Amino acid sequence: MPFKAFSVLVDNPQAGTAKKVSQVSVGFRLYNTTGGFSITDMVFQEGSNATGYAPGTAEMLVNTANRRRVNAVIHGAETLVLLNAGTTACGLNVQMVALEACADIHISQGNGGQRLSVGNVAPGDILIVNSSDYTVLKNGTAVEKNGFFPFAQDGISRHNIQSDGAMRLLFDYQERNGGAGA
Repeated sequence: MPFKAFSVLVDNPQAGTAKKVSQVSVGFRLYNTTGGFSITDMVFQEGSNATGYAPGTAEMLVNTANRRRVNAVIHGAETLVLLNAGTTACGLNVQMVALEACADIHISQGNGGQRLSVGNVAPGDILIVNSSDYTVLKNGTAVEKNGFFPFAQDGISRHNIQSDGAMRLLFDYQERNGGAGA
């Protein structure tokens, strides 16, 4: 799968004033195309230092029931940070769509604890790790797994994803306050 990098300079016409660029919108138009399209990452830079970076994470579909869905596109090993505004940890469901063949996939908490390992996936395969009912499905069929199911720690929750290929991820979790039954 070819990857193309684009860069743009957003110039502030009122340079030298107290006003700063506070929002950047990015749009895409595709015509007569086939295949997949993924936005992998954006780097924001002010002056000579990068001021913000996230490997393809974007929060979306946050509803009033405190259910959160966060998506990402990764290439190889990445550490992703999820925010859990609840006061306790909660189960974390992950849907992975392989963009390239992946020999092994590992998901772990923080610095490698609570590790879950799953075997091979081919491009286009959909792997679902469901912590709610402790299942791992590949294209709708249960597959062999090894380790612990992931969870979203309250506050800032770090997750290491290790893979030898590219994949699109969707994290889904229900924030909880005061324990699992609250």
